[in-house]
Amino acid sequence: GKEKVLTQVKAKEITSGIEISGYEIHHGVSKYRHMGKYGHLFEITERNGKRTRYFDGLRREDNRVLGTYIHGLFDSDTFRRGFLNKIRQKKGWRMLPENSFFNPDKEFDKLAKLLRENINMGWLYKILMTDA
Repeated sequence: GKEKVLTQVKAKEITSGIEISGYEIHHGVSKYRHMGKYGHLFEITERNGKRTRYFDGLRREDNRVLGTYIHGLFDSDTFRRGFLNKIRQKKGWRMLPENSFFNPDKEFDKLAKLLRENINMGWLYKILMTDA
């Protein structure tokens, strides 16, 4: 079979220069026969702590189709905000401000509070503690 690749990488998005990090995960290697309306999405600059230079992913010229081997790229606030702002701009929506950051702990705390306020927690705990 094909060798599984699981590698920590750092990369730059080609169109914006935004730096991201994540994990390159795949079996085998994609072959590009004809790029046509597509261009590369990322330039990989580091692999397992060593400098390198190769390209990953594809982006259709209208940005409506993206593909990459890199997992975890949406963990980057800057990349995620830029990605969402491109969509928001096309839809005529207000752009997300530069200082908008996602705090998972804060969001999970909000969800937990919402659940506590709207669910009978005693009843839920009773169900969870009952042998099935």
